[in-house]
Order: sequence, then C-alpha cells, then structure tokens
Amino acid sequence: SAQYITHGPVTGGVTHQYAKVYVRTGFDQSFIMEWDDEATFNAPSSVTISMDPAKDSTVITELNGLQPNTYYYIRFKFNGNTDIRQGRFKTFPLPGSPANFTLVTGSCQETANMKVFDRMKELDPLMMLHTGDYTYPSYQLDNTYPAVYETVQTSWRKRYEEDRMVEMLYTVPIDYVHDDDDGFGVALNYWNKPLYYLNANNEVVNYFDIDTLPMQGKYNHMRAYTEYFPHYPLVDTSQGLFHKVTVGNADIFFLDTRSAARPNHEAFQYNATTNVWTFNPDTSYTILGQVQKNWLKQELLASTAQWKFLVCGLPFNKRL
Repeated sequence: SAQYITHGPVTGGVTHQYAKVYVRTGFDQSFIMEWDDEATFNAPSSVTISMDPAKDSTVITELNGLQPNTYYYIRFKFNGNTDIRQGRFKTFPLPGSPANFTLVTGSCQETANMKVFDRMKELDPLMMLHTGDYTYPSYQLDNTYPAVYETVQTSWRKRYEEDRMVEMLYTVPIDYVHDDDDGFGVALNYWNKPLYYLNANNEVVNYFDIDTLPMQGKYNHMRAYTEYFPHYPLVDTSQGLFHKVTVGNADIFFLDTRSAARPNHEAFQYNATTNVWTFNPDTSYTILGQVQKNWLKQELLASTAQWKFLVCGLPFNKRL
C-alpha cells in the first residue's frame, strides 16, 4: 500500500447506472482506477487516467454502464501500488420503482456540537444532501476569496479536507449547493446589515449597509463548482446551481437560494414616521430568481414521482 491521493475519492452525480468520482493526487503520471461490485476486486473494470495540472492536480472520472441498486468498490493503482484510500458507493434504484433507502442532510461543519456528521455514516445512507457552508472559506481564507480563482481552488481543497466529512465521503455519495459563507462570501452576497446611529439632533437613523457582488467572483465560484465537484447536470449556471435528482420513485429538487436572490434589503419597507423597517416583500420579490422559479414550477407539474423533496439551506417563507 502507498498513498498518492491527497483528496478524495469523492463520489457524486450518481444515478441508477452512472457515477462520477473526484480525486486529487500528488502524482504527475497516469494511474489506474478500478471498480467492481465485489470488494475483493475479482473482475474489476478499469481505466487509465491522469490528473490535470491546470485543475489543481485533480480529475473527475465518469463511470457508465453500472447496474442499478448495486454497491461498487473503487481503488487506485500507482506504479502497481494500490493506494490506501479506497471508495464505495451504491447506485440508485431504477427511476420510478419503489425502493427503501436512507438520505441524510446537513450543513455548517466545524462547530464542536456537529455530532450529526458522525452519526450520518453509521446509517449507510444512499446519498448526503449538503445544503451549504461546507466549511467557511469566507474567514478561513479571506472574505473576498471568490475574486481570485486560485483562492477558490484552495477553498475546494479545504472542503475535501474537512474533518467531519472526509472519511464519510469515501463511502457516501454527496450532492451539494452552496450557502453564503462557502458561496460568494458572506459580505459579498447582497449582505445587508441593519444599523442605526444618532444624528446631530440625537435622533435614531436606521439604514442598511449594503455590499454588492462582483460578477467575477460569482463567475469564479460557478466555474470551480463545475470543475471540482462531481455534480449532477445543472439547468442554468448563469442563474445558479439548481438541479433535479431522481432516486427510485422520488424526485429531489435541489434549490439555489443565493445565486439569483434579490438583495435582502429589498424585502423591507421603511416608514419615515415611525423610523422602522418592516419585512414586507412585494409580489415580485424572490430568493430563487425568475428562471429557477419557473423551472421549479414546471418540473413539479411534470413530475410523476410519488415523492417530491424540495431541498435548500433556508427555511420556507410563504411571503417569498
């Protein structure tokens, strides 16, 4: 055994017959990836692959022609040596078919009380749905980190190094959409800070301190998601990372509540007489954006799945 893999393997984009596997290596030559439905690798399939220096020495490999509802085991060979890191995942049941499976969800690692991540892997879930703040690059690196693509690359390494996730990802496929801290940066996501001060007449003046989002930072973040995460097909990356996943007789609609959201302060109205801001969004206000909202409505109407899950990192509010 040896260790050439520095990050991963991480499995995502899983369907009943397909999967993607991400790894980052410290090896500058080609290597072999093997997968088999037997942990003993008696008759594995294999492919020779190379990391991409332009993508931080990473590679995402696609596995096709898999059998539904089947465990697959993954290993890597470098110069004939089998890496000590190996992976495992289970393909989904046939679309539309009844099935029993476990999905887990969570967010916001790094705090001492996040024992839920320790418990998840014990349930042998079919997939984890990560709803954001997958580490906190906005303070681990810099609050303006999305503006520099190399720093965004570093943020992805930090995700795959995170203690509470790293071992679980070897055996649990993941789907993920960003929140604020791991998206464009908490102060760059149309973040509004309601503040007040006393003017010369000793009167309280309320206002919102509003930061805007540089478009280059948004572009860098969206690009990195597609290059460093084994993701499902995305509907419109100019609008967000929203997408649909089908697992047996369930459709999962994974929403992006950050990328196309209207600025938060626009949901409030100011009363100059009382000097009070009130949460009172008009009918046009949205945290999904019109493109995503239209897509969601159309997909929900068209879905024939018995179960429909709407997944996002924010609570639902009928006013939005």
